[in-house]
Amino acid sequence: MQTRPRAKFYQQMTAIGAMTINEVRSLENYPPVGRDVMTTANTIRATFLDINQDYQASDADPWADEADVSERGEEAKDVQFNMAPSHSQARRLMKLEWFRANPNWVGTFNTNLMGLAAFGERLIGIQYPLFGINSVFEVLDFKFILGEGGILQGATIQVQSMTDTAYQWDTSQEGTAPVSDETTSDDDLPVPDAPDVLIIAGPAAELSFPPTGNILLNYMVRWKKTADTE
Repeated sequence: MQTRPRAKFYQQMTAIGAMTINEVRSLENYPPVGRDVMTTANTIRATFLDINQDYQASDADPWADEADVSERGEEAKDVQFNMAPSHSQARRLMKLEWFRANPNWVGTFNTNLMGLAAFGERLIGIQYPLFGINSVFEVLDFKFILGEGGILQGATIQVQSMTDTAYQWDTSQEGTAPVSDETTSDDDLPVPDAPDVLIIAGPAAELSFPPTGNILLNYMVRWKKTADTE
């Protein structure tokens, strides 16, 4: 069963239309497999914080486009998600990273003052009929455009496409988590035998016990007198 954890987020997204865009500084459309063989990635490799490995960084199951790997070989991108506490979360982040490495559109737009609505947003909707664009974009950079006298005139927004498919998830995408390496050790501390106790006159006793066999270990004995013969 698929889930869409960001559905509400998309419904409330800031949208920028053709009336807001003053200039298209750059706009490139890429094939589905990515930008080109030099900049795309068809495999995402990552590490995450594995609680089953004593909180050490472990390799997650790679996120790969198997069809593209078969066609032109592996083009891998290595990332670190060492604050991700589970393999499942790391896989979700790897999926997002794959979409970032394979956008359909990448561009930079100059907007008028209405473009300021995108300030501080991570994802925005862009509608630009001239190029047939009506989709979600991730904001890579946001700069204010200042005119003469420092008057704010608009914004320059650098974006790349990010579809809601990147946020859809089902159990088939969980991958295979690394197997924890549980080892046993025979270096546990030995349990000493009870010492022999000889009561001496007065509040004193003589204790005898065999040596520990380890110069780093010492005996600590607690005792309480309960009778003159014990």
